[in-house]
Amino acid sequence: MRHEVIGASVEVRWRAPVWVRVGNGMPEIVRGPKDALAQLQFRWPCFQGASDQDANMKCMAALTKRGLCEESREAFINASIEAKMLDWS
Repeated sequence: MRHEVIGASVEVRWRAPVWVRVGNGMPEIVRGPKDALAQLQFRWPCFQGASDQDANMKCMAALTKRGLCEESREAFINASIEAKMLDWS
């Protein structure tokens, strides 16, 4: 996986946030692709599935305006389900 520096002047947010839970911790709010990338890179479990990579790519694309913002949300939700981190409460 190649790392890129992303410069975004405006923070892009999803229409509805996504809540994730890391282990037994408190639920954490993810409001957009920038928050999602931070979760995927620094708070995600060691398991790296296909959904994680897809979410990373779609979040980067949304931030650089090469992809749709809501597609990044859907990809992040799929990655959260795969990692058993989506908070349904």
